[in-house]
Amino acid sequence: MVSIIIPVYNAQKTLLACVQSVLDQTYKDWELILVDDGSKDGSGKICEELQKNCIAQGKPCQVIHQENRGVSAARNCGIEHVNGEFFVCVDSDDRIEPGYLEDLVSTAEAHPEFGHVLCGFRCSSHVYNYIYSDQEELSVLDRSKYMLLLDKILVQSPCLALYRTQLVRSHHIKMREELSLAEDMLFNLDYLNVLDQTTIGVVNKANYIYQDEDQTSLYRKYRKDLLPIYEKVNQATFRYLKEWDITDDDSWNRYYQSVINHYNSVLKNTFHKDNPMTTEEKYKFNNEILRSEAFQEVLKKRPNAVPAWLLRAFRSGNYRRVIAAEKMQSTKRWIAVAFRR
Repeated sequence: MVSIIIPVYNAQKTLLACVQSVLDQTYKDWELILVDDGSKDGSGKICEELQKNCIAQGKPCQVIHQENRGVSAARNCGIEHVNGEFFVCVDSDDRIEPGYLEDLVSTAEAHPEFGHVLCGFRCSSHVYNYIYSDQEELSVLDRSKYMLLLDKILVQSPCLALYRTQLVRSHHIKMREELSLAEDMLFNLDYLNVLDQTTIGVVNKANYIYQDEDQTSLYRKYRKDLLPIYEKVNQATFRYLKEWDITDDDSWNRYYQSVINHYNSVLKNTFHKDNPMTTEEKYKFNNEILRSEAFQEVLKKRPNAVPAWLLRAFRSGNYRRVIAAEKMQSTKRWIAVAFRR
């Protein structure tokens, strides 16, 4: 049996469609666990009605109500109540294709040598499929290719994976409740680290559908704590790559590129409209990041991780030069496109 954990918080507009996509699964041996995380919009009552509907159809469904503690706490609560050999995580504002469970479970059962199984996804705003390969139905690789999976956006979320319940419980793996971002990525790293068999199977189907039109998404908000969050992610990734004896240049190049991308996200986040700092304070904050020993060390180790024009601006330690360089590069691209018409 597979347990399906759905954290619910103020999801009255999307929850019915989400659960309907669960009811439409071609794989029928599942239980549903709805964790109402202190919803204020009536989602809790909807959960109760959905439970009745599931039970009427012969489908086991648990509803757990808790005070609002965040999505990580809700997922951890769900994991504690899992009865299935496997579990998956589905977000209450997303949907899953009918073959989502069947493809994950059948792959795990047909390949006992796989330590982990993933699938692809797509976003509701476009039709592009995020998969590992469009040349094969099933891709097989080792966790040593973690950075490649990261670049393919397949290990950032818990919603694309089939987890073995006993493995998670025996190693006390939990979502980090103190974090509001990247906690699922760290969960996946912890899970991959305890695999008895390090082979990963990727079902190349976009079986998970992210509803990405929400402008209040966690990824679009100003985050005062974004720098320490990404520092934790970078440190954990570095530690596991070392523990897994990863030595190939491609993996390390991808790692340092991701570190640069994280820093760049922090720099952009500083100038978010909701940041209460003054403009001068924002520039000062970003200059301190650019001049930090950690950031400059990354630039020394992998100077090719960024274009030469941006590298010079980064090395200057002056964020105004970074902005000027980006504007100049944008102008060059516009001119190049204009002359091609």
